Amino acid sequence: MAKRIQPRKSFAKFVRTHLMSHERATIRDLYKEYKAVCEGDSPPRTPARYSSCRIIISVLRRCGVVKDVKVKKAETEPMYKWTMHDKKFVAIVPGMDTHPVWDDPWKYLKSKREIKQLSQDEGVEATLIGESDIVEK
Repeated sequence: MAKRIQPRKSFAKFVRTHLMSHERATIRDLYKEYKAVCEGDSPPRTPARYSSCRIIISVLRRCGVVKDVKVKKAETEPMYKWTMHDKKFVAIVPGMDTHPVWDDPWKYLKSKREIKQLSQDEGVEATLIGESDIVEK
């Protein structure tokens, strides 16, 4: 009998709950907490990869629910300048903690692109209200 695999926890929802309680955090800190939560479940779940989590944060930024609030410069001079990494802290945009984008950021970003494309094709000025509602002005 095949081993049954538990589905992954949504990283976007985890980010929302974590940032609501901690105000701001780095992507690395968010990933470490997420990994610990996934491994602490019974049965343990496989967490998403770090690179996937970085992509989700960038999608949340483009959707407008997360923003960079602080950049901490690297403390030591690196051997090579391309290896210097600054710490970026992210936080929830005020009032966006209950937005539906947290359920599925990719779906929301896709509908946002479709509305933008539709407004460019038809010459209609469109405003994004919810999932995919278009209001003509």
